Amino acid sequence: MNSKFYTLITGASLGFGKVLAEECARRNMNLILVALPGESLHELATTIKNTYAVDVVAIEKDLCRDLSCQDLFHEVNESGLQINMLINNAGVGGTQFFHDGTITGYEEQIRLNVLATTVITHLFIGMLKRNAPSYILNVGSLASFFSLQKKQVYGATKSFILYFSKSLRRELQSENVFVTAVCPGGMFTNDTVTIQINITNITWFCIWLNFCS
Repeated sequence: MNSKFYTLITGASLGFGKVLAEECARRNMNLILVALPGESLHELATTIKNTYAVDVVAIEKDLCRDLSCQDLFHEVNESGLQINMLINNAGVGGTQFFHDGTITGYEEQIRLNVLATTVITHLFIGMLKRNAPSYILNVGSLASFFSLQKKQVYGATKSFILYFSKSLRRELQSENVFVTAVCPGGMFTNDTVTIQINITNITWFCIWLNFCS
């Protein structure tokens, strides 16, 4: 990997984003890590620097805020950093019946899962073309393939990610920019999600036992 290039990862301080950051560093890739202010971003950046001897730039940014994506692009651009891989991982989930959710919560979900991914990709696409061969990895979800209760808005946002990625892949393949979507199932990204996944697994196990008895 050319040492002048960086991989930019959003939502990098926790969960899947943190694992992606560590894996990229293990492959000798310089990193720009973006995450919410107040999270353990700088600690992670220092650990990765010391462990893998790659350059790591940490940028605290709330991508739900107006113009935050544009601010991120300008900060990267004005620092003279060049990326050849963009990983759009930042996102927010939610598990509730639709009427139990709030408008504010749904707006945040759509703004982060859909709008931030779209805007950041659009802002950096010129740089990625110049630095080709280059890569875009968008993090979707297994929920994009199914109609699930309590996941109506979240699943819809991840369906967008999948469609967006597949269409963009066709557009950019002739320019040596490669687009991929990864659609994982439930992951133990934090304590709340871990409890929800364990409850779901236990529920399905009990149903299976009743069916077999």
